[in-house]
Amino acid sequence: MTTATTTKIDLLLLGLLLDRPMHGYEIHRQIQAEGIDTWFNVSLAGVYYSLGKLRDQGLVAESRQRGARSARKSIYRLTEEELTGPSRSRRIARPRQVAMYLMRQETNASLPQIGKKLGGRDHTTAIHACTRIITLMDEDENLRREVQAIREQLYRKAPLRQPVC
Repeated sequence: MTTATTTKIDLLLLGLLLDRPMHGYEIHRQIQAEGIDTWFNVSLAGVYYSLGKLRDQGLVAESRQRGARSARKSIYRLTEEELTGPSRSRRIARPRQVAMYLMRQETNASLPQIGKKLGGRDHTTAIHACTRIITLMDEDENLRREVQAIREQLYRKAPLRQPVC
């Protein structure tokens, strides 16, 4: 695992991969279709660069699958080990905090349930995560947009519930 910093593009890709495993071109198409590229200048090469970096950091796993035209393509998915593991490094903690914030905002999960699901953490960790992300979104417009893009993607799948955090 490297000590590379996690960029806003990396966080965006992690958010998109929360939904389902995808290949790089599919992720890039989704970024364009949802208009996310109006906030970030994300090229296809940039998507693959970030995916490779996230793979090297252990945040995503890569598997090879045969495509429709017999070509092999890489499919990327989140690794549960990192999000639920004990690491407190910012590159892992920030996506985990966003996940806790969204779980609290968009589900009926209790704080102890959220903490348990994300690595057996205490409910106070989930409280801190919600508070921290709310504060950071007030200070950082790009983070607010990233979290909103993830939320919109969640709502495309199924209506959830009203926020409580």
